[in-house]
Amino acid sequence: MDVAVDPENREGTRTGDRFELTIRGTSVLLSLHVEADGAPPTAGAIMTALNDLPVDVADAGAVFSALRELPASPVVVGTIRVEPGAWWAVKVSPSRLTAWAVPFAEPDDPDGPELPIVSARELTTRLAPQRVTHGLLQEIIDSFGEGKTLDAPVLLARGLAATPGQNASVEFLFDASESTTPSEHEDGTVDYRTVVVHRFVDEGALLARRHPPVAGVNGRDVSGRELVAPVARDQALAKHQGKGTRIEGDNLVAAIAGRPMLARDRVDVLPVYEVKGNIDFSVGNIDFVGDVVVHGDVMPGFAIHAGGSVTVSGIVDHATVEAGGDIVARGVAGDEHCCLKAGKDIAAHYVHNMHVAAGGVLRVQREVLNCHVECEKLEIPTTGRFVGGRLAARSEVTAGALGSIQSTATWVEVPARVGGKRCCIRATRTVYPGVTLDIGHALLQVQEELRASSFWESGGEIVRFEPGSFGPEDPS
Repeated sequence: MDVAVDPENREGTRTGDRFELTIRGTSVLLSLHVEADGAPPTAGAIMTALNDLPVDVADAGAVFSALRELPASPVVVGTIRVEPGAWWAVKVSPSRLTAWAVPFAEPDDPDGPELPIVSARELTTRLAPQRVTHGLLQEIIDSFGEGKTLDAPVLLARGLAATPGQNASVEFLFDASESTTPSEHEDGTVDYRTVVVHRFVDEGALLARRHPPVAGVNGRDVSGRELVAPVARDQALAKHQGKGTRIEGDNLVAAIAGRPMLARDRVDVLPVYEVKGNIDFSVGNIDFVGDVVVHGDVMPGFAIHAGGSVTVSGIVDHATVEAGGDIVARGVAGDEHCCLKAGKDIAAHYVHNMHVAAGGVLRVQREVLNCHVECEKLEIPTTGRFVGGRLAARSEVTAGALGSIQSTATWVEVPARVGGKRCCIRATRTVYPGVTLDIGHALLQVQEELRASSFWESGGEIVRFEPGSFGPEDPS
């Protein structure tokens, strides 16, 4: 007998997202309703629903097989045992959260037994040996009166499942991404000063908030046995407290002004050396363990050495800046005696005549001119260019233009592969004569102006692809 699904599950079976369980005779059938581009239901959700039905044997293997094959027709995933000569029975689900009156006859089977006539008294009598005493649906039981045809499974009692609690959690309220990407305005101009605002906090700033655990609610099965909800786990805020922070109730706040950092779930606020004006004779060279913020320029001949990051709102003018973290500056200009060295990323509007070494990404908005550059990756937008000097990137290069119309000698180098991934050099606008490309020691000397291109190493040679002819990004 097919059982229609009922919202109260009084004359029906369990249903869930993308599946339906249907009782037919002594079998429970699983139907899957999965769209072509949708994910199937989980085996856990199906087994939970199955365990709330009057089954004696739940076949987990059949459930997993159905989820692998996604059959169009229903499959048997559960069996109801029948006592010899019995027409119907009271069955308690494996979860003991429901009790049912189940007929074994099928009304559409002309050769099968007749449908049973069941009274309210008989239902009550058969519930007792099953120890069903809690959650009785008395109105439904009484509706059978002196006798009524049992033509579908009927829910007689419903318990209450335990509701799990919610574990404590800690919400971090600052940007831990350490992004060196500045803000770009609608007119295309870039504001490097916004990086200073986003990366630093004042004393007393809220860094993290602890959300206390929420206790679960105990349940009770149809036998009256209490079902204890799992205990919600607590999480101490102290495990996240690092240097330069303090705990105020359920809040973690900055004890000093500085730069918040998140490492292995511990929050530190690094001290900041802040210079309101220029780095000049009034300040001198800086050697500081934390972060350095300069609101003016770094004047010629001076140097900054920082264990953290360095942020310069103005120009690094014929000076040296070294940082264990990132370097952000509006512009950089120097000579062979100057260098810019960062353990992580470097971001600037332009860089001229410098030795540049970045442990991470070098992001330049306008141009890199006559520089010797070592970095993990170079990123210059379509409007920008890399001209003159030598670039050695450890993974990939993307720039608007490589070289110049004056055929300035320019060397750009990347390995052929890194960790199994192919590396490439991209010019999103132009590659000019005078440029030498080195990919895994395969060389290409550009003799004529090339429009936007992507260059890869293949078989010891450099292969060029134009936009629209790339196919996959990696032509292998």
